[in-house]
Amino acid sequence: LLALTILIAGILPINPAQASSLCSSMYAPTLADDGLTVSMNGISIVSKPGSYQLTISYTQLNGSADKKIDEGAFALFFADGTALPQYGFFGTFFPSDTRSRSYTWEYLKAQIPLVVEYNAGFTSATYNTAKLNWVIPGQVCSLTPTAAEVNWDGKQRYEKEIDWSLCNSSAQILGITPNCGIEPNVATSDANSATNAANEATDAANAATDAANSAADSADASTQAAQDAGDKADAALAAITSLSQQATSLLAKVAALSALLARILKAIKA
Repeated sequence: LLALTILIAGILPINPAQASSLCSSMYAPTLADDGLTVSMNGISIVSKPGSYQLTISYTQLNGSADKKIDEGAFALFFADGTALPQYGFFGTFFPSDTRSRSYTWEYLKAQIPLVVEYNAGFTSATYNTAKLNWVIPGQVCSLTPTAAEVNWDGKQRYEKEIDWSLCNSSAQILGITPNCGIEPNVATSDANSATNAANEATDAANAATDAANSAADSADASTQAAQDAGDKADAALAAITSLSQQATSLLAKVAALSALLARILKAIKA
């Protein structure tokens, strides 16, 4: 087993975290966003045949006078955009409580560790430069600044200074309403919802049109059938009328023949 241990105990200089506000300095107690003061005391890396083990040692202090603060956890972020959270049981710090601990992550050699972050959030996959971050020994602090969260309740939600002024005064220029800072995600969601609703309405209208066309076709077919039946009835009535006329003519002829026969019989008897 090849063991390569890099112990951060003043032997290796930390690449200039001091020169970048995005990275925290080793051994320097720093106030975190959860209210605890955190000191990174050491980072060591041990090489195994197919993996590395990275161990951090740190100290947490509740320097407040009257606050109870839950213990925060660390996360290890990699260059490929993945992360490993810190597992374990986490307690509570009362005022002046302090604890020193260590934690070890193990990862495959194909992964390149980028930064250790405090209070990152258990499910976070991307580092946040607003948090406390420590670079891996031998690396330069080259983190990309994380975009600040926009306060959509305040001035930051407006794209331009003039929009802020105009929206607050409910003014308009040449009848044009300024952009009053609708949150892009909300606006996009609303637009998508409206588009989906419009598409559904269009589909319903098309279905109704198809049903109406089908009904019209059925009505046309029924009308045609009725017309055909009417034509046949008219033809049958005409045939009946013709036969009736023929029968009447035959009856007249029979009557004439009967009268003639009667005269002939009378003449014979005489």
